[in-house]
This record gives sequence, structure tokens and C-alpha cells, in this order.
Amino acid sequence: MNIDDNKNLEESIECDELCFGYDSSSDKEEEDLINNEGKFSESMEVSNCSYKIQEVEKKLNELSYDDMWGIKFDTVDQCCDFYRNYARVHGFVARLDEKGQDFNGNLNMRQIICNREGTRRKKYLEMENRKKDHKPITRVMCQAKIRFHYDLILPKWRVTKFEETHNDDLIPPKYIQFVPAYRTMTDADKAQADSLHFMVLELVI
Repeated sequence: MNIDDNKNLEESIECDELCFGYDSSSDKEEEDLINNEGKFSESMEVSNCSYKIQEVEKKLNELSYDDMWGIKFDTVDQCCDFYRNYARVHGFVARLDEKGQDFNGNLNMRQIICNREGTRRKKYLEMENRKKDHKPITRVMCQAKIRFHYDLILPKWRVTKFEETHNDDLIPPKYIQFVPAYRTMTDADKAQADSLHFMVLELVI
């Protein structure tokens, strides 16, 4: 599914004896998941985050393909935080994609993808009389994604689809902090910058 399209996809499928209505993300949700309204938890080193898989604690960079199927979460926000941190550790940026709701309007499915999924709209590539050159192509139909469903029996959010293969180059760990989506400041960094600013003002005055 091309996330650039803002039309809602009205389609229902039977899955685990439940009916889900799927909607594509809005423009606001289409923004990189890592932004999260400017809030990114860097109070601890992301690579040191650990998750329990079958009573075994593992760090993000230690998770295997098989491990992903055993991870469960209490809330959808925890699912998003997990894949956001997973993406950063593995050198890419995550973006919200499809979501599903039950008949009562409760969210029961959320899919998150690599931000290089999809393609640029054809009309922008064929636009005539352009005043500016094309921006570099960033969406290359990458298939990496993860999908969570809410299991009513557990009840937990669990992984129901996971694709780990990318068709684009991943960012080396030493350069990941320079990616625009990850150029954020922690509250501690902001407080330190503010204190230095006020110290300089006092010296000047």
C-alpha cells in the first residue's frame, strides 16, 4: 500500500474470527514515527533496552527473527515505542502505516513500516515546467515492516507479521544520530543549554 495516498481504504477481512476495518494513515500520522511530537525517550541508551521473550531478557540488537514473534505488549504505544527503538538500533527510520478497528471503533491492529516504503507520486515525477530540480528519491518500495494485533484471549498486543529485509542501505550506528528524525535533544540537554544561556546573559549584563 502506498502511504502517500490519503484516501481511506474501506476493506474488511476476516482474521482470527474478527472483522477489521483498515484505514491508511493520515498526513499527520504519516510523519516519521520517531518524531512523536518531538518527544523521544533518550533517558537511557536505546541499544540497552531489553525485552522479555519466553522469560529471557534480550537487548534490541540481540533479537533474532524468531524472537520477534514471542514479544507481547500491553498497549499499542508500547508496540510503537518498541519498533521505533528497534529501527534506530538497526539503522533506519520507522513510519506509521495501516491501522485497524473493531466494530466498536477500538483500535486492534497497527502496522509500522520503514520510511522508505512506497514510491513518489507519478504526477510529481512527470510535472512540467518545474522551477526546482527533483528532490532525491527516498521511497524505494522497501518491504520491511511489522504488524501488531490485539489478542483478546491473552489479552496482549502481539506480532502477526514481520518483514526484516530492506532493499535500501541501512545507516551505520555511528551516523544514526545525524538522521533528521533522530536529531532531538533530551530534557537534560535542553536544561543544560538553558542554564548556560542564562549564565552568559548574567555575565554580559
